Amino acid sequence: MKDNHRQDSVQSDVANPRRRSWANAPLNRARLLSTVSILATVLASPFSDARASECGDGSSPAGGSCTLQPYNPVNNDGQVGAVIVNGGDSVTVGGPTQFAPGQDGGDGQQPLRDFDIVDDHGNLNTLELNRGPQNDTATYTDPITGTTRTVNVYDTANFAASQFGDRPTTSITGVGDNQYINARVGTVESTGGTLVVDVDGGISIAAKQTTLFEADGSGTANSNLTWSSSNVINMYGATMAMIGTPIIANSSVLAGWPTTVTLPSGDFTINDLNDFKAFNDQLVSLIENGTIDQTQYNALIAQGANLHSGTVEYQYPQPTPPDDIYEGVGQRIVMLATGANASATVSSGVTLQVNGANGGVLRAENGANIVNDGTITTTNGRGMVLTGGSSGSNEAVINSRDNSYAVETTNSTFENNSIINQTVSSTQGVGGIAINSTNSDTTNNGIINIGTAASSANVSATGVNVAGGSFTNAAGAVVYIGRGEQTDPTAPAGDVALNIGGLLTGVFVRSNSTVSNAGDIVIGSLTQGAVGLRVDSATNVIVNNTGTIDVNGAAGGTSRENIGYA
Repeated sequence: MKDNHRQDSVQSDVANPRRRSWANAPLNRARLLSTVSILATVLASPFSDARASECGDGSSPAGGSCTLQPYNPVNNDGQVGAVIVNGGDSVTVGGPTQFAPGQDGGDGQQPLRDFDIVDDHGNLNTLELNRGPQNDTATYTDPITGTTRTVNVYDTANFAASQFGDRPTTSITGVGDNQYINARVGTVESTGGTLVVDVDGGISIAAKQTTLFEADGSGTANSNLTWSSSNVINMYGATMAMIGTPIIANSSVLAGWPTTVTLPSGDFTINDLNDFKAFNDQLVSLIENGTIDQTQYNALIAQGANLHSGTVEYQYPQPTPPDDIYEGVGQRIVMLATGANASATVSSGVTLQVNGANGGVLRAENGANIVNDGTITTTNGRGMVLTGGSSGSNEAVINSRDNSYAVETTNSTFENNSIINQTVSSTQGVGGIAINSTNSDTTNNGIINIGTAASSANVSATGVNVAGGSFTNAAGAVVYIGRGEQTDPTAPAGDVALNIGGLLTGVFVRSNSTVSNAGDIVIGSLTQGAVGLRVDSATNVIVNNTGTIDVNGAAGGTSRENIGYA
């Protein structure tokens, strides 16, 4: 925001010739030297480069308070209208939220083939095969031990196939200047101060490259953010490639039919979906008579599907630039603390529900510190994110729901001292991890519940993913697979049914990691196909288990195998 007073002063100097005549008068020369001396003293002050704290309308905070101003996507790009805190001031921003939502840019769905196809690479009419989750079972009697063996198989009833060109695809349309680009509500500058957020109502905006609140701790003073009100925040907004750049639709499940597979019972040729269903039924029969086992089934079903990857290049009808639809999504962040003297906190008793914060509800960079003392619920995003030597802790509750991580930490330090609830995601490879820890030191002193709602989706879910660095599940701490959300450490919820198609893991140990379990890792009574502690093809790993891995599982029928350590 421009400093109008400073600008007026410069204009006055130019307009007043008397102020340019000091060099011609001994008295004025003396005054000039005195002025230079004072200016030098001001410049030496640690707060000399700071403008005064100001509200979003440019006024000074009245009694340490600012009223949140109306926002719209036309006038509030580029951090225009932000509350500015500096020089050690403490400011509270309050009042009702007044955000014009803007335009998403999504325009419904239509078949891929109905767009302008640039190049289909011969894939438009190829079948995409959906096998569903591999979470059904077939059994056979081991001829040596006489015990019943269980094989994880696909359920033929779930098989489906349709042409790549018939895939429902979202259409994108122009939005003009109706998305927020680099919007900002409040900033604590590097000269320090505290900004408290205590607003009424929700925020739902089409926003890209946007951090709502930032504390800059790169200076010598402390810069702090505190969220003190309960709110619901939704950030969204579609994007489109620039004119002349095709959009690429990818598929990794294109069926390579016809194909022929050699079985112990003879050759089997697959031409279409019905043949593939019959092929799977034949494999199940071979399992049940003891002819093939799990490894052989997996190899044969893969041969029968004969999947390969392919692309189709297409384009939307494209609006004339400039248009906000062409701006990249970037990061959407609610509260960012950056620098060693920055911090951000969600206060005790506060409930903050956020959708779309792909950069984090709370984010720490470059040695900053973040703390959750309230309840954060995140969907389609991240609850807490730590990077670059930062630190943080959860002291209350994080609910991480569809397509989210509760915590993501890279080259940093994190402690969970209370409760993290993590659901299974609806999209494979997107979210579904309570703590994703990369080259970090992470400790669980509390409770981590994985798979807090019943699911049989074809996805994976993990409590703690350890990719370098260390993880400690401390004495008295719990990592629990297959239990509902809880808010009170002394009142756990009941078990839920989990039988997902992908990997279901309590603690997943990757290469170059050290893991210590002195607490409990529990597989719930209604969970199937889970592993408590998994070290899967990892190298340079140290695992020290002095705690308990409790393997349950009573799902009924012929349930899949649960494993304590793999």
